[in-house]
Amino acid sequence: MIKKADDLLNYSKGEEELAENIVKKIFDAGVTLVVSGGSISELIMHYLEKYKIMAIFYKLNIDTIFIFYHSYYNILTNCNLSL
Repeated sequence: MIKKADDLLNYSKGEEELAENIVKKIFDAGVTLVVSGGSISELIMHYLEKYKIMAIFYKLNIDTIFIFYHSYYNILTNCNLSL
């Protein structure tokens, strides 16, 4: 339970560190463009902008799924992400 302002600041710091670590792994893998089939949180968008990674919101359909399918596994492997 959050009782003080410091508790709230400490809570958000952990979330910010996690978000930055995820984006940093993506950046370190050499990614310069993120394509999302849904929304991206404001916090993640902040770190994408910080690392100068472009984000595109795109509604996926059967044609685009085929295009991204072949690179999806490679991206997750290079970033060491387990989503």
